[in-house]
Amino acid sequence: MEDEPPSISIFITEDSIPEARELDLDLLQRAAREMLLLIEHANSYDVGLKIVDGPTMAQLHHDYMQDPTETDVMSFDSDDLDLEQGYLGDVVACACVARREAEQREHTEQDELMFYILHGILHLLGYDDDTPIKRELMLAIQAKALLKVNRVIEL
Repeated sequence: MEDEPPSISIFITEDSIPEARELDLDLLQRAAREMLLLIEHANSYDVGLKIVDGPTMAQLHHDYMQDPTETDVMSFDSDDLDLEQGYLGDVVACACVARREAEQREHTEQDELMFYILHGILHLLGYDDDTPIKRELMLAIQAKALLKVNRVIEL
């Protein structure tokens, strides 16, 4: 009997701003699944997702990282009990940062948000980007996962 491939279910919180409702959730879940396969992660998970505006992200960044500026994405791990039940944690992405970066990189806001969300999920899986080498690894995994669903993001 063949093992079932990992899956990932991403749930958008009700109070996310309109950009979240415009996300192609199926495409995002397929990209996240491809990412799990790339890192040979066999478990299946649920992830909470919230898309926020700039001031909300700046406040979160200040509260948790003592940095009052907007950032692209933040991840919040679940506790051990939630992880045992398959809940990996929450990812919060900033719509206005995505909008600015997408315009500069000449691709869609949705692709930029997908990139952030995949990055956040990697953080929830234990990856870190606190050194240039670790950051390059994370960016490479994200780019390969997006390529598997026919998306290319120029960094």
